[in-house]
Amino acid sequence: MRPNVLYPDGGTGPIGRRTLEVTVDPFRTAIRDPRFGFIAYVPPGSIARGESLVKSGASGKTVACALCHGWALEGFGEGPRLAGLQPLYLARQLFDMRSGSSAGKAAALMTRAVTNLSDDDIIEISSYLGSRPPP
Repeated sequence: MRPNVLYPDGGTGPIGRRTLEVTVDPFRTAIRDPRFGFIAYVPPGSIARGESLVKSGASGKTVACALCHGWALEGFGEGPRLAGLQPLYLARQLFDMRSGSSAGKAAALMTRAVTNLSDDDIIEISSYLGSRPPP
């Protein structure tokens, strides 16, 4: 059985509002090596728009992430690290918190930050945070 791999002549298409994460090394993915990475392809312009949302809170649309997650987004107190995490993981967490399907003290603290976010806002925030270097 051949592992799923991307071939250079596989074609292209517009990314639209999607985020695609692709392994850097299919073999290391297959053996579940934790010391390798993925490449995330995100919608054009989403990193810059996400940076604005993360840093400023967009004039009350959300809350600046640094208040709870630290200025470098590497975690602060009970606020977990955000920098360098996979965009799809971050987006899933934000969608779950916004919908109320994520429970617990930490999710309750995020209610104000996620309530007014659109789907595009979440994609942009997760794109920016995923582009930051991990600590």
